[in-house]
Amino acid sequence: MATNDIIPRFATAATTPFLMPTSLIDSEHPLILDAVNRLEAAERPPVERAIHLFSFVRDEIPYRSSAPMLEEGDYRASATLQRGFGICIQKAALLAALCRASGIPAQVCFADIRNHRASPEIVDLLGTNEFIYHGYDLLWLEGKWVKATPTFDQALCHRTDTLTVEFDGVHDAVLPSSDKKGRPHVEYLRQLGCHADIPAKEILAAFWTRYLRDNPRLLAVLNGNAAER
Repeated sequence: MATNDIIPRFATAATTPFLMPTSLIDSEHPLILDAVNRLEAAERPPVERAIHLFSFVRDEIPYRSSAPMLEEGDYRASATLQRGFGICIQKAALLAALCRASGIPAQVCFADIRNHRASPEIVDLLGTNEFIYHGYDLLWLEGKWVKATPTFDQALCHRTDTLTVEFDGVHDAVLPSSDKKGRPHVEYLRQLGCHADIPAKEILAAFWTRYLRDNPRLLAVLNGNAAER
């Protein structure tokens, strides 16, 4: 399916660039197109289509902090689909690719957040509960951009007593500020902007400066994860 074949009537000059395949949001990759066909996404109305794709990425591509993340190619949407798990940026890239392949304009956006429910092991390894470049999506639906955050799968939320992000295609779906027991969960610290493609070089440079440069233990863990890919 060529990109020109899926540009919908509601696309505008402002939204059309967010339907195009890019290096890392590779919406014309055979694996992406096959997934859209398998999920019968293109047969549904746009909002229903977006909800269906969101649910697939949220739950069928579980969140794992052990996903490889040291190379640009680790953030490619088709690679995450093939791998079957990922971190927030990788899952956001995959949702954007699936949406674009089914005719829904999609951007990937970034924010620095503080996760008050991050596991003690992760906080100890990173030296902080602040996570830079958290990734989420903006989807063009019914004439407006709507936030969609497919980061944490239902199974993980159940295990950790946190709230599952629900997406209805109308209201912004962001990470919750508190968990099921009312304890602080996610705090958005700063917004970093939206992009047509994953700015992988920028992200990797920021990860190196913030987390890796003075943390050989974390670098060893991530290199081990990459070796297992």
